[in-house]
Amino acid sequence: MATDNLETEKRFTNLEGILSASSFMQQGKEGEPLAREALEGVYKKLSLDNYSSGLAKTLRDPKIVGLAIKNVSEEYQEIKEGLKIQEFSNIYSSDLKKYLGDYSEEATKEFAQQGNITYGEIMKKLAIAEHTIKGEKLGVSSKEKVEEAKKVLEKLNPVIFMINSIEHIRTRNYSAKVEDTYLSNAMQGIYQKEEQSA
Repeated sequence: MATDNLETEKRFTNLEGILSASSFMQQGKEGEPLAREALEGVYKKLSLDNYSSGLAKTLRDPKIVGLAIKNVSEEYQEIKEGLKIQEFSNIYSSDLKKYLGDYSEEATKEFAQQGNITYGEIMKKLAIAEHTIKGEKLGVSSKEKVEEAKKVLEKLNPVIFMINSIEHIRTRNYSAKVEDTYLSNAMQGIYQKEEQSA
């Protein structure tokens, strides 16, 4: 069972770059080359067989890139929603230490308290709590239910904020690496063409 969890955590981490690919793809034509580069990075992390030959050619088709990004994004989201909060603590342990410093142990304990609940379950609880609070204005939620809902938000929002913030930082960092690689290759390509024509 522990091996399955480690495999799921590893797959989740390997798929993270899809968030960058999706973001680049939303930029339209200008973002397509970067989306391809980000998607290629995801595929390389997954160590797909025969990556460098047929798959690389396929990735040059914008229609395929969009579909691949959509499919991998769905898989990423599905894995994310099924991960237990404790698993995020494992995945993001170095990030928690880096960004929280002395508070990382406190955050790890908070994650452990929510250990067996999944990200998706927490998101549902938060949605129900927010709905209950809105219901007070309409007169359909009792004060007791609203107070319970506020406690749920107070308890769960920090953990979700932490997960989403680290995911955002990691996506931003991956996007920067993709841009650096793409632009470096493009600049080198100018001189490679000159060498070939000489």
